[in-house]
Amino acid sequence: TQGRTTPSGNNFKVVIRARPPLSRELQGHKQFQNTLQLDSNQRVTISENLPGVVSKWENAGGGTYMENSLYATHQFTFD
Repeated sequence: TQGRTTPSGNNFKVVIRARPPLSRELQGHKQFQNTLQLDSNQRVTISENLPGVVSKWENAGGGTYMENSLYATHQFTFD
């Protein structure tokens, strides 16, 4: 398969689709929480405990990646 090639030689796009929560997830015994965050710097954060990780980052001085988080957390930045 051939894709369009950009001047830097990259020829792929990333698409992220986050579905809305199901009614059973909203009404379950555990509170629903998102696992995906997109920010204005074209950065995507995926975490098992996103609210806990984001609050730690904010308390640490503003959104820096913390490698020693207790939860599986991955962060990707795109051009």
